[in-house]
Formats: sequence, C-alpha cells, structure tokens
Amino acid sequence: MKQSSTDKVQIRREIHQICRLRSMALSRGAVILLLVLFIYPVGAIPAYLAAFFLLFPIALASVITPPKEGENHTLLPHTKRQYHFSSIHYRKETLFAPAIVFFLAIWQVTILRAGSFLHWRQCIPVMLLMAYLICRICIYCYYRLLLRYNFTHLNF
Repeated sequence: MKQSSTDKVQIRREIHQICRLRSMALSRGAVILLLVLFIYPVGAIPAYLAAFFLLFPIALASVITPPKEGENHTLLPHTKRQYHFSSIHYRKETLFAPAIVFFLAIWQVTILRAGSFLHWRQCIPVMLLMAYLICRICIYCYYRLLLRYNFTHLNF
C-alpha cells in the first residue's frame, strides 16, 4: 500500500494537532493548579484568573459550532480517540491559549504599576507565564516523541 504525499502531509498535520491540543490543555491545567497554590500569599487575583481559566473554555465550547460532515475526514481516527481529540476541543484551546498569555501579562503590568506588592510577589505572573510556555513546549515534545514511538513500534 503506497501512500500519497497528501496523505503523509495530512498524517503529520493530524499528529501536530493532537500534540498541540494535549500540550495546550495540560499546560492550562498546570497554570490553574499554580494559580490555586498562589491564592493565599497573593490574594484574590489568582482565584479570579483560575476560575476564568477553568470556566471560560467550557462556555466557549458551547458557542463553537461542530464541523460539518464532510470536514471530519481523518486518517488517524483511532489515535484521535485514544488522545481524546475533537475539533471543538482543539478550536476551543486554540482560541483560549492567547487569552492565558494576555491575562497573565495584564496582571504583571498592573502589579508593576501599583507597586504595592513585595518584591517576590511581583515575579509571580512572569513565573506563571514562563511555566505555561515551558510546560507547553515540553508536553508537545513528549507527545510528539510518544506518537512517533507508538507508530514505529506499532503500539496502539
């Protein structure tokens, strides 16, 4: 069975989408966990951000329309089911990922303008932003290697 170049490109794109979805979802969860841990020393802002990061994607998923029947063609249906991939979930995370960076940056700017926090508390939004980006990159690489290993060793 010979694959065409378009099939190879589509398989690579689907693997990229699976890895990207898992990295966005898990890194958002890590940031929510870190925000919950910083509620006591910092105050109410991490609680509001954690609630927003947790609840807004759920509301966003109800607004996003599902794909039409013809758009749902995939070459890796088993792999997508295995890693809980859906086009709605992918679009939701893709739309919400820049919002995480935006709101953490806004929080950092407000802390620097107010100047009321202690020095170590001024670094919290930047540390959360760095943790989000590092988690996202590392998780993406992990799933990329995991999928490559599973496909080469036929572990399904």
